[in-house]
Amino acid sequence: MPKVSKKKKNTQREALLSLIYQQELFDHVDEEDTGESKEFREFITEEAKERGVDSLELIDYFAENREELTEVLKKKNYDKFIPRLDKIYSPAGTFNIYQKVTTQHKLTKNDLKSQSEESLIYQKGDLSYFYPIEKLDKLKGDVPKVYISQDKNLNLLLLLTQEQQFSSIKKEAKCKFSLAEYARRRGHSDERVAQAGKFYEELKKDLFSGAYTTYTIDSIIIDGKEYKVHGMPNFYRLYEPKNPKTEWIVEFNAPYDKWVLEVLNGEAKQFYIYNPKEIEDPETSKRPYLHLFYREYIKMKRAVPVTMPIRVINLLTKCGIGSEVLDRPKECFRVLKEFLIYFSTHYEPIPEIESFNIYNDFHKTESVKLPLSISDAFKEYSYEDFKELLIAIGIKDIRDAYISFTRPRTKPKIKQESNQSEEEKELLEKTLKWFEGKITVIPPEDQKSQLKMYIKKLGFERYRELFNIEAKKYSPNALEFLTKVLPAEKDKLKDLN
Repeated sequence: MPKVSKKKKNTQREALLSLIYQQELFDHVDEEDTGESKEFREFITEEAKERGVDSLELIDYFAENREELTEVLKKKNYDKFIPRLDKIYSPAGTFNIYQKVTTQHKLTKNDLKSQSEESLIYQKGDLSYFYPIEKLDKLKGDVPKVYISQDKNLNLLLLLTQEQQFSSIKKEAKCKFSLAEYARRRGHSDERVAQAGKFYEELKKDLFSGAYTTYTIDSIIIDGKEYKVHGMPNFYRLYEPKNPKTEWIVEFNAPYDKWVLEVLNGEAKQFYIYNPKEIEDPETSKRPYLHLFYREYIKMKRAVPVTMPIRVINLLTKCGIGSEVLDRPKECFRVLKEFLIYFSTHYEPIPEIESFNIYNDFHKTESVKLPLSISDAFKEYSYEDFKELLIAIGIKDIRDAYISFTRPRTKPKIKQESNQSEEEKELLEKTLKWFEGKITVIPPEDQKSQLKMYIKKLGFERYRELFNIEAKKYSPNALEFLTKVLPAEKDKLKDLN
């Protein structure tokens, strides 16, 4: 059996325990699991050696090719691990359905194919949409909204649910909001919200479409198998207030509520990590391919800062890019460059992407990786310049290359400082970077000493949790985080002790 360094073992183990992004392969790690964890790790190490690839690259490959992993486990008498793999797909099936019906195509009146006594039936691709005739007045003569604006509606409702239920002892798959708050969280300014206007009617159409539209899906993959889904219900029940000053209420329907509750209760071993700033962003609504790229990027995220690689042509296809671009490598580069630049310069305090890697032939031959930052120089690259870089690592066509993305990670300036772990140092520096220009009443050196004190008092895990909650808020407030949120948490801990 190949020797593996202690550092690499720990990294490898962490990857194995979160084989599919945030979802864990094993329920927990205790003395009973140690033997099986070790055995599975050794299986991966040996299999990677046989294929001539890095162990962690093989894990990523198996994450995308579950059926092949299952066959290899059977062939090599590791059948006992297959039920473990089944666990990680159970909550994802419903979420796959939700994603499928909100990122396909925008409906038009030409998509109306038939009607029953109760419903208008629209057809687009492999999806059928059913909308009740008696509720047509809610759409003001329009068609159901089932594309980008509906996806943003659902993402916001999920975020509101997580925010409102986060501290509740008994979690519920529901949220409340005023229409004004909902409009702000969809990116409308306070001034526009105060003036009201036609945009409110469009937002209501999103809410009503999510509450009334049902679906039939001709083809979807769940747990590695293909299904046709009949009678997929509307996403939620919507309580519209009679009094406009009263809050609206959304309660998620089955089976969506089960997935939401799994997330809220920690049973899904992940949080809903969507960036609220993307929901507010009018540009990703105007340019749907930007929104669809962000959706794919979120799905690719892992515990480590680097995403799982994906073939460029597959990524662009999932982003709704048409053949007029896909058939031309130069145009593919132009769109890919647009993605990279946009998401490296938006959504402060932490932009989504800092750099990326290009691979020649991921998993199949000896991989060559080309790491690139999204620098000012890159922004000026022509297709011809970039093509020269690709040729240097054996890539003839950008569409055949693999790409992964790296989110921002600030390295500590001081190499040795107290007993902080590297992770603690990185988060401290990330917080200080966020504070730059936002807090002027407290000197930078005092900001740093205060943060170090809070990390020590609260513990790193609790501090990171508070930081992530603040970063996901509608308007993250650096000064309030330092002067109110952290002191209040320290006082709460003091009272408990």
